[in-house]
Amino acid sequence: MCRVRLFGRVCLIVGSLASCTVPGEPDRLSPTAPDPSGRPPPVEPDAPAATVPVDIVLWRSSLSVNETLRGTVADSAGRIVPDSVVTWNSSDTAVVHVSEQGVLTGVSEGEVTITASNGEGAAESVLFVNEYAPILASIEAGGEHTCALTHAGEAYCWGRNDYGQLGHASEDICESDYAPYQVDCSPRPKRAAAGLIFRSLTAGFYHTCGVTQGGVAYCWGRNEHAQLGDGTTRSRWQPAPVGTTLRF
Repeated sequence: MCRVRLFGRVCLIVGSLASCTVPGEPDRLSPTAPDPSGRPPPVEPDAPAATVPVDIVLWRSSLSVNETLRGTVADSAGRIVPDSVVTWNSSDTAVVHVSEQGVLTGVSEGEVTITASNGEGAAESVLFVNEYAPILASIEAGGEHTCALTHAGEAYCWGRNDYGQLGHASEDICESDYAPYQVDCSPRPKRAAAGLIFRSLTAGFYHTCGVTQGGVAYCWGRNEHAQLGDGTTRSRWQPAPVGTTLRF
C-alpha cells in the first residue's frame, strides 16, 4: 500500500486497486493498469538471518586488575553484531571473569583465552591482565631494553635484563641472537626502582639512570666501566645513588 499525489489528486494504491480523491469529492476505487507480461508483482525477500559471529572485538589486548572491558562479536565482513545471542567463557576465571553480557573484569595478573559462541560458530581471543596499567608520559629506548615514566614519576621497564638494567627482577628467559643465547628478560612493563619518583629517566645500552624530583641521580645495570657512578665496577640490579653531593 502506498499514497501518491497526481495533478492535485491523492491516490491510495492497495494491491491492484487505486483510490484517488480530489478535495471535496468522494473516494473512488479503480483497477490499476495490469502488468503486460501477466507476471505477479515481485515479492520482497525475507531479511537475512543473523550472521554467525566469527570474531571477538575487545578493542584492546590487555586490561588491569579490577578494570572492565566490554566484548562484542563481529561477522565475516567485520560488522558488529549487537543483537546476537552469545555465550561467553573465560579459560581462567581467576584471571578474568566474563559476564553473560560480555563484560570482562580483570581479577589477577595473567593470560586468558576468551571464547564467544552462539551454538553455530565460535571465536577466541587472547587477553593479558596487568597488575596496573599506568598512562605513560615519556619513553626511553636503550640497547635492548626500554623504560618509561608515568605522569606521576613512576618508572616502568621491560626487555633484556641480564645486567639488572630493568631495575626489577626478571620475569622470563628470552632468546638472544648471540651468546649467551638465553638471557633474563621481562616481556611486559613492570615497575622499576620501586619507591622512587623520577623527574627524568635515560636508558643506556645495558644500564639506566634517573633523576628524582629532589634532584638525586640513581643508576642501575651494567657497571664494568664505572658508568653507574657509585664508586664501584659492580653491576647493580637495584638503583644505587650516584656518589656525589651534586643535585641535577
